[in-house]
Amino acid sequence: MKLSAAQFLLFLLVSCTSIRETEGVFVEGKAIHLSPPKITMDSVLFLDFATLTLELDYPGAEIFYTEDGSVPDRDSRLYSGPARIEDSKTITARAFHPDLLPSEPVSREFRKMQAPVGRVKVEVHPEADTSYPGRGPQTLADRKKGSLNFRKGNDWLGFQADTIDIGLVLDDEVPVESVTLSVLEDHGAWIFLPKRIEVFVQDKLIGSREWPSAGEARPPSTYFLEVPVKKTKTKRILVKVANWAGIPDWHPGKGTAPWLFTDELLIN
Repeated sequence: MKLSAAQFLLFLLVSCTSIRETEGVFVEGKAIHLSPPKITMDSVLFLDFATLTLELDYPGAEIFYTEDGSVPDRDSRLYSGPARIEDSKTITARAFHPDLLPSEPVSREFRKMQAPVGRVKVEVHPEADTSYPGRGPQTLADRKKGSLNFRKGNDWLGFQADTIDIGLVLDDEVPVESVTLSVLEDHGAWIFLPKRIEVFVQDKLIGSREWPSAGEARPPSTYFLEVPVKKTKTKRILVKVANWAGIPDWHPGKGTAPWLFTDELLIN
């Protein structure tokens, strides 16, 4: 059937009106998510306390947060200004607005350290890759946290080995209840969490913990991997970190040896 010129113009007018109406529904405020808030703290590793700041530059938005890693809702703690943190916490924050959908939750982990225990000698075998040597083995005991941008600065030790042995030698005996390894995960850079961490004192295994293989890509993040141990007092500790044999099949680098990045080893 042929359309007259008048019918064709009417068809175009109705179609354009329909498209505009559809687009108007699609971009309705309730269909748009807020951007996630920014979590900052004056120090990820701290001795006494640290100051937490949550930020989102959007009029009318409110930020709610939790300190146990759970996903916040409007019944969670409302952020009203810088907060004092005195213990190890996993801060999870989420933004809300009356006219928009809530943001995705974002999390950061912060760790309270023990008081300095005197001089610590760190021994690492094998040595870190020459591309990511940090500041040598003592990087793991300098109480300085690396950023997500591992290519900037020299806070990270990078390895592409089956197992990394980290030995700590202290001046005096100290009580030990757990050992914590600070690590980086960045799947886009082929950096994965370790498979297993074992802790030895005088050749005796006093604690171990395993982590599952990553089932899908995750955003870059840092983690504190804590291994509870049988309570003891010692001045020498050996930590064996087992890497995965190959990158998982879902990743473009499948089968290749993954990287393992660490920047700090803490005794608790």
